[in-house]
Amino acid sequence: MFVRESGPARAPAVLLLHGQALDGSMYDALAARLAARFRVLVPDLPGYGRTPLLAPYSLARARAAIEEMLAGRDVRSAAIVGFSLGGYHALAMALAGQVAVTRLALLAAPAGADAPFREAFAGYARAVRGGMKVGPAFAQLAIPPAYAAAHPELAPRIIAAADAVPAETYIAEFEALSALPDLRPRLGEIRVPTLVRVGDADQNVPLAMVKPVADAIPGATLEIVPGCGHLYLVQDAEATAASLERFLGG
Repeated sequence: MFVRESGPARAPAVLLLHGQALDGSMYDALAARLAARFRVLVPDLPGYGRTPLLAPYSLARARAAIEEMLAGRDVRSAAIVGFSLGGYHALAMALAGQVAVTRLALLAAPAGADAPFREAFAGYARAVRGGMKVGPAFAQLAIPPAYAAAHPELAPRIIAAADAVPAETYIAEFEALSALPDLRPRLGEIRVPTLVRVGDADQNVPLAMVKPVADAIPGATLEIVPGCGHLYLVQDAEATAASLERFLGG
């Protein structure tokens, strides 16, 4: 697993997990900010960037690969920031207990899914097998129209990054998401400080999916980002970074 590492080796560890369509480089600016105080680890998850896809692929095997990477670097405890599917991995790691998770920041992260969500991802897997490019659809869903119009340079950049991901990676992840293990019944077991953040215009993982996650985790803080879609780490970059710095440093 390829990992970008920065910051003091003896500082508390922070693990940044990306979501679908973008590799670990999505966190470059945030990692640079956090590296002043933390040991920051940013992997490319299986099938992204410089990390090969697992065969066979499963979400459990992807989580285990992250845990093995941390063990190999002698990281026994870490705060985890997870975006979208990376947030699901973060929740799964906290519940698995192989790594002592000290804090959780869940950015537009699902914990489970109902039938329409699962069926949609099964359809996406079939579409990619048939030759569909993910980039245009991802950009359209992830960037609110008004913001896209005001920042015309963003959508082409996101489309190019998403379309650089191999089709095999999307097929494997979409098929796994069509049978997503439901973590929602176990969220009450989480006993670490948790920040849940979501854009109120998110069409990928909407507020209706995210608010119950915050409600189910004891003591979790919910932050709703007005006017922002799924990519609020871009759309609301400064405020999101500041929120994470406060949370991780608290």
